[in-house]
Amino acid sequence: MKRARATKVTPSTIADILSCTADGNSFTVMGGQVELNQVSIIGIVKSVKDGPSRIDYEIDDLTGGILEVKQFVDNEDTPEHLRIKPQRENAYVKIFGHMRRFQDKQTVVAFKTAPLSNLNELTTHILETIHTRLVLSNGKNVTQGTATSGKVNTIPIGNADENRFDGSDGLNGLTPIQQQVQLKIASTISDQGISVQTICEQLRGVTEAQIRKAIDFLSSEGHIYSTVDDDHYKTTDS
Repeated sequence: MKRARATKVTPSTIADILSCTADGNSFTVMGGQVELNQVSIIGIVKSVKDGPSRIDYEIDDLTGGILEVKQFVDNEDTPEHLRIKPQRENAYVKIFGHMRRFQDKQTVVAFKTAPLSNLNELTTHILETIHTRLVLSNGKNVTQGTATSGKVNTIPIGNADENRFDGSDGLNGLTPIQQQVQLKIASTISDQGISVQTICEQLRGVTEAQIRKAIDFLSSEGHIYSTVDDDHYKTTDS
C-alpha cells in the first residue's frame, strides 16, 4: 500500500508524535501508513531553559507524555530588542516545527512559537487534528472541499472567513491576496527571506495593511515563518 505523506504543516498531538515510528529522519504514524515531517502542536509549557543559541521547552498537551521542543536562536550577538524571547511557563503555546530524533527520543525543532491569543485556538487545533487524521487515514488530498487520490495536503478548518479579504475561495484554501503573498515569499532565495517592504513594492495593487493581514494569517497557519526579524519571511516548505 502506498504511504500517504503530509506535505505541509500537520496539526498533531504529542501522543501521535511520541508514538511515531522513526527511521532516521523519517517518521510514520498509523502503522506506517502516514509519514509526517512538519507539525503544529498546542500545549502547556511545563519548563523552559533559555540559552544564547537554543531555547529548550517541555510541552504537555494532556494527550500522553511530555514532548521536548528545541528552538535554535542567535541571541548572543543580537540586540536585545531583536532577540527571540522564550515563552512563559504554565502558558499555552502554539508551536510549528520539524520532527527530529535526539538521544533516542522524538523531538520537535521549532521554527516558530507563539502564545495563544485565546482558547478558541485550542478548540480549533483539536478539530484540525481530528480532520487531518481522517484525511490522512483515507490517503486523500483535500482541496476546495473535494477529495482526490494522491499526496496529502492538509487544510486547516479554522476561522478562515475571518482572514479573507473578499468572498471568494482561493487555491488550497487561500484567498487570492494570500496566494500572491505566499508566492512572493516562496520565490525568494535569500537565507534571510523577503522583507514586507519588498512584497509591498512588488504587489503594487495591494495595500500594506492587506499584505500584513495576509502575512499574519499565513504565519499563524504555519505556511511561513519570520527569519532575522518580524519583517522578513520564508515559507516553511522552502
